Amino acid sequence: MSFLFVNRKPSSAFAKVISAYKTINEDIVGGQSVYYAYDSSIWGDVPVIEKNGKSLLLSGWFILDDKLNDINLLHDEIILNGLENAQSKIQAGIFTAIFFDSTATSDEFTIFQDPASLLPHYWTQEKSELVVTPECGEIISSEDTCLTEILVKKGHLFGDNTIDKQVKKILPFEHLVIKRQVVKKVDNSKTFHDYVFGGVRHEDFFDSFKKVNRPLKPDVCALSAGFDSRLIAHRFDPSAFYTWGPKHSQDVIVAEKISNNKEKPHFSFSFTDEFVNDIDDEVCCALFKGSVLNPNARFLCNYRKVKNEFKSSVFSLDGYLGDVLQRGTYNNFKGTLGEFLKIFPKFYDYLNISDRYVLRSRYRELGEKDFDMLWEDYKKKTDILCDEDPYTKVTFYEFFYGRGGRYISTGGIVMNSLFFNVVPAFCSKSSLNYFFNQKMTDALEFKTFKKVWSDIDDEAIVELNSEGGYSSKTPRVLIPLMNFLGRLNTRFNPRRKNYSRGGR
Repeated sequence: MSFLFVNRKPSSAFAKVISAYKTINEDIVGGQSVYYAYDSSIWGDVPVIEKNGKSLLLSGWFILDDKLNDINLLHDEIILNGLENAQSKIQAGIFTAIFFDSTATSDEFTIFQDPASLLPHYWTQEKSELVVTPECGEIISSEDTCLTEILVKKGHLFGDNTIDKQVKKILPFEHLVIKRQVVKKVDNSKTFHDYVFGGVRHEDFFDSFKKVNRPLKPDVCALSAGFDSRLIAHRFDPSAFYTWGPKHSQDVIVAEKISNNKEKPHFSFSFTDEFVNDIDDEVCCALFKGSVLNPNARFLCNYRKVKNEFKSSVFSLDGYLGDVLQRGTYNNFKGTLGEFLKIFPKFYDYLNISDRYVLRSRYRELGEKDFDMLWEDYKKKTDILCDEDPYTKVTFYEFFYGRGGRYISTGGIVMNSLFFNVVPAFCSKSSLNYFFNQKMTDALEFKTFKKVWSDIDDEAIVELNSEGGYSSKTPRVLIPLMNFLGRLNTRFNPRRKNYSRGGR
């Protein structure tokens, strides 16, 4: 949960939905009107601290020095080491925060987020007044023809763009600083690079999972036949599981076997059973209009269903973008060559495909002029990655600035955060450090995947086949072909269709 509003009230639909599960407070900080949502079950008191004229207000959750929501510690880190350095020490979390220094000559007011800016917030200036909100659609006042065309063609935008050129998304490690009503955008891309590419040894990787997991109870985990959720199930040992999908789907079959083996509650239901009401549609319109074309409001009502089933669970573990890091999927693309490379990924080593080619193939719906805009943004965001291979660059961009942060996040992060404190396990600092220091071609060839699963001996986890028809025990050279055949089976076999393929 990370919803913060500056000089803008939450929409009535948003307030109605979230107030059933969170507390919304109103405050004045540095002369700015602030509304923020927080979960009293993990905060107790309001998440605000003021010491020696320096205030910190935070909406969301974070782990620092293995401690959950120690706002006093974070405040001290900011004072001692500066905001940028304090932010870089965050181990995990999703939050949006304000730091206000009333002792500074200009009453400095700074807005910042968790290092990866996992829950999108947008900002604009209205008559010299800064406005910040997670509800993009509420501050869109005009539409740029080119950006609107890109949104319609691709379904999402990229970088900090919305269809309104005056409305921007807050990017990773980007700070908005107000001094005497003048808004300055501070880009700390070098620090962000160091945060992502810090490096973690294999033997330390799963220990870091445990450190992040320790304070996060009670929790519930979205569990499917995929390897991301079952890795979380093994390492985090959640309190309960849920799965949406047809009862004959591999997702439900595998999830039931794992939950039974762990003797944990498991709740499964059809993704299409829940009714999307007008309020749900209004909330999605407010949150995503101008940034994402067709957000699926069924996710929202299904997360509500899960919350009502597991009322005591305050954290929701999610495998958000685990496939990208374990298996390099942001370098997959459509077309004959793309399908050939999925079956024979070793050829990534020999074909010397450029990052521009991969990105162009992924954004093939765009015309040349539209793609040139994306390409310029891509070059700016990846300029600092001069020592990285093209596949790592594409993954980095799509993960934080493209499809990941602008489209995939709509369900598992944003809508889920209306009800839970979402924990995207693969987005902790240690997880990013570990995976972004693997060769991306190793991920594409399933070498990284086999490495991650090499020391896991839980038979109920490792020997069950995924939708792709393979398990972590399958010989690596056979996985791509079996995955291809599994995808065909999932697409055309009525008994194997999952929720995304129209199964019931």
